[in-house]
Amino acid sequence: MFKDLYEAWRKESETEELSPLNSDFYAKLSSYLKKLDDEVKDLDKGSLKARLKIKEKNKATLLASDLIHLRLKKMAESILLSDKKTLKPPLGEEEKAVYEELQDAAKIFSRLKATLEKGEISPRAEEGRGGVFIRFLKESPALVGADLRAYGPFEVEDVACLPPEIAEGLIKYGVAKRVELS
Repeated sequence: MFKDLYEAWRKESETEELSPLNSDFYAKLSSYLKKLDDEVKDLDKGSLKARLKIKEKNKATLLASDLIHLRLKKMAESILLSDKKTLKPPLGEEEKAVYEELQDAAKIFSRLKATLEKGEISPRAEEGRGGVFIRFLKESPALVGADLRAYGPFEVEDVACLPPEIAEGLIKYGVAKRVELS
């Protein structure tokens, strides 16, 4: 797998466009890195074999990290430049999710940019995610939304933009009050 990882990294670093990856590339990479971890645990740390496995794991981790950063940068640039040709190769499921999040972030940024160009400064750009602004009347522990993100914890008088399902529940039980934006 190290050879496949190196080849993927080399191709990615030599081209401006996204290079195609096998659909199971990340799954295989993850298994490979876990296997290296497991092998190192079972070896005598001072042995030559252990030192070589540790070096292989470190190099593989570095290559994987750089590969992911290169691909992320190319996806972001393609969205910001509206250059769809860079996304010709099929993205794996893991990358499709990242790409969709980047698109959402770019849309929010575009709304913010448009607001600023009109001479307005408003947190409404954040509402592109469907958030509701609330002010806390009572302390609240951290909450987990349907998106599996943690929100909080919150103190009295904190203001936050939360997903509607969380915000409405907090308002209903008197923990927070809606903030009207004018």
